[in-house]
Amino acid sequence: MSIRCNSSENCIDRYDYFLARENCIEQGFTLIELVLVLTLIAVISTAVSVKFQSTATYTIGTQADWLQRNVSHAQSLALRWEQPLQITVTSTQYSITCGTPISGSPCVTLGDVVRDPNSRQLQTFVLQDSVTMTGSNFLFDAMGRPCTTTCVSPATTNLITTNRVLTLTGGGKTYTLTVSPLTGFSSLVGS
Repeated sequence: MSIRCNSSENCIDRYDYFLARENCIEQGFTLIELVLVLTLIAVISTAVSVKFQSTATYTIGTQADWLQRNVSHAQSLALRWEQPLQITVTSTQYSITCGTPISGSPCVTLGDVVRDPNSRQLQTFVLQDSVTMTGSNFLFDAMGRPCTTTCVSPATTNLITTNRVLTLTGGGKTYTLTVSPLTGFSSLVGS
């Protein structure tokens, strides 16, 4: 059986029509390809929207980790330099400062902000995104032990006897850094 066609077209029967169609290059996307692309776009957009939904919640955890790292760094610098160093705390920032000046050492004046020996950056850290901190100042003596006020090693009269707590709050979350007496071990708990 043949197909009707205009005079300008080539007429082919149905069988030849289907064979010719198999050899044609088809353009466009299959339904499976479209569904896969749309699914991939949905997954990526969900991940991005969750990550950027609350930057304060994300950043408080990072800032709490940095606080713990910097407290441990202050302890190691006190040990390395054999000199007391203080963690000076305000509601919006914290610093590593000279606890007891010793001539010929990196800390000559009481209260000077310490410079990192590798990067030469001042060790003052400003809290970001409305994160605030509560807690009180404390020192690490030349042996790395936490103490309350001026501490000159090997005196043990001013060593802290209870945990020292620094609390970061922001974005509906709270992180608590606890510094243990005697060892200065710091642990971080978030809620």
